[in-house]
Amino acid sequence: MWGCTPDFGSTTAESEDSFTPNMIKSPSLLCVKDLYIQHDSRPGSDTTSIRTGLRDEEESGPDWFRNMDPDTITPVKDDYKSRETVGGCTIESRFDPVPISSGVSSEVVNERKSSVKTPVSSSPSVNLDDDIDRAFDQRVEQLLSYLCFRERLNDLRWKSIILSMAKEIAQTVKIDVAKRHDHMNILTYVHVKKLFVDQKEPKAELIWGVVCNKSVAHKSMEEPLKDASVMIVAGSIEYERIPGRLSTLEPILNQEVEFLTKQVERILSRRPSVLLVEGNVSRLALDLLRHAGVRVVVNVSLRVLQRIARSTGADILPSSDAQLIQQNIGFCPHFSQRTVVFKDGRHKILLVFNECHPDRGCSVLLKGPDARELRVVKRILLFLTSIQYSSLLEKAFLNMFNVRISFQISNCEVCEARREAISENNEKSDFEKSLLSSVLSASPFLYYEPPYLESVKGRNCSLIPYFNLPVYHFYTNEDFDARQSEEENEVQCCLDRQCPISVPATPRHYYSINGARNAGKMDDLNSFRALGGAIFKKRLRSRRLKSSVQSDSKERQRSRCLRHDMLDPYVHQRVAVLFGSFSAKSPNAPYFCVRPWVVSMEFYGPHDMTLGEFLTKFCFNKSYECPSSNCEVPMLDHSRKLVSYSVALSV
Repeated sequence: MWGCTPDFGSTTAESEDSFTPNMIKSPSLLCVKDLYIQHDSRPGSDTTSIRTGLRDEEESGPDWFRNMDPDTITPVKDDYKSRETVGGCTIESRFDPVPISSGVSSEVVNERKSSVKTPVSSSPSVNLDDDIDRAFDQRVEQLLSYLCFRERLNDLRWKSIILSMAKEIAQTVKIDVAKRHDHMNILTYVHVKKLFVDQKEPKAELIWGVVCNKSVAHKSMEEPLKDASVMIVAGSIEYERIPGRLSTLEPILNQEVEFLTKQVERILSRRPSVLLVEGNVSRLALDLLRHAGVRVVVNVSLRVLQRIARSTGADILPSSDAQLIQQNIGFCPHFSQRTVVFKDGRHKILLVFNECHPDRGCSVLLKGPDARELRVVKRILLFLTSIQYSSLLEKAFLNMFNVRISFQISNCEVCEARREAISENNEKSDFEKSLLSSVLSASPFLYYEPPYLESVKGRNCSLIPYFNLPVYHFYTNEDFDARQSEEENEVQCCLDRQCPISVPATPRHYYSINGARNAGKMDDLNSFRALGGAIFKKRLRSRRLKSSVQSDSKERQRSRCLRHDMLDPYVHQRVAVLFGSFSAKSPNAPYFCVRPWVVSMEFYGPHDMTLGEFLTKFCFNKSYECPSSNCEVPMLDHSRKLVSYSVALSV
């Protein structure tokens, strides 16, 4: 977008400040020079006075502009170096997306390719056949292998399960921010549960609906139910007497029976087969609902109710006293209750709302014999689902502009000779080697360059002694093994704490049954006092174990904060841009209304938004004002610049 010369006069001063298409300049520098030339070309502007003002008021300009070298050139990226392998998975060479030109024939392209001199590494290591989908699939597979290597996932049978399930979830669950006002993060509607069961083969079950840790109120209603109608009530179904009034017990009981009978009749008028209540339900109301054949689930958290309401299409009724005319009753094709036996003997009851709308959300049940592996698999599955969804959005954006993959070969002999000399003579540091073997992004078009202090010039910089070495920390194999052992110990402590405490079958003293009232002698009472508290030692031991686990986890978190892993893919799911705002009509001109500052946004975080939301809120909103206190110019007359690496976007 900065490839054309500004359309201004041909004076000497303007020709010096202008830039030609051949020059590779920093986008931020081009933004400032373009705005300065535009201000200089306006009628009535005095170039000399402006330059004098710039010299006199240098402190009002940004530091990066005052200290900028005018001969700064953007370093050329080495796009043709082959990547190393991680866990037996080869990482492909770099490639650039190029739009298809309808006016250029394939013969002309072949002619150009044949006339170009072959560079150091002219062909990629993987033949993608101009297939963008295949490129993204390969990158996701490489990222999965890299994550399994870092997380020390020993059972590689999980890889195919994770890959297929993440792809199916990302393609099925739909996010509608405009109409349904959904959250743009797909993980909001994906719920994963770990089941530590005694089976050798790892399994995963995908349920298009909701799974929660609850059970029906009556054991006689545990049979599966097909085509269930679901009603959700936020609150309680019980009689509460008006406080501050004195009354006898008999009228209160009569009022309670009459009130609950009417409430149950109002509920049964909508003919629900499953009733979910956030609070408690009176015993009388439970009996009336059981006789009517309604399965009741009580004490359900509001978060679970919202998930069930989204999957079944039901409305959450504020209370049982509210009007039932406008409330939508949900529909669940298959409702069931399961009992899962864990490896340590514990039992867990699950309610399953299955076969609901697949685009509304899903739940995943992970079953395996290793508790630590289940935790790792859950972490990788959620992360890979988000990556797959981001890849779908990026592919849709590329297909919108009819983009294909094309390997561009440089025809500059000097550049090729320089690149060959650098690749042969330059000895890479340990950080650069680890960076080459890492996969930090899901996009096959995005690569991370090593920081300046890790380059050849940076390692010879005079400022290096002032930094704590190493400047950029990254985990090695020893760190991965240590983290694995820490997680195993933490999981084992959690399992030990959850195991039921074995209580003796017979009491240690007969006073535990009869009480001390029948004590005939003082010696017997002293014996009971001495031995009666022996049972509670295990309870105290479990409390100490819980406090020690919490303190150990805090220490581990503190140590991890002090030593970050710079090559962690979870950390790199964010973007940092240089943002600045300017208006030629503003009294701040030729300076910025919003000085350039670095904005760091996490993907699908609180500051992230869709393109439509950005345009509606910040571009086409007339009420959006400039954040500068002395600028009253509407933001529609402002020029906003966003700079990232060598790309600049102007709004």
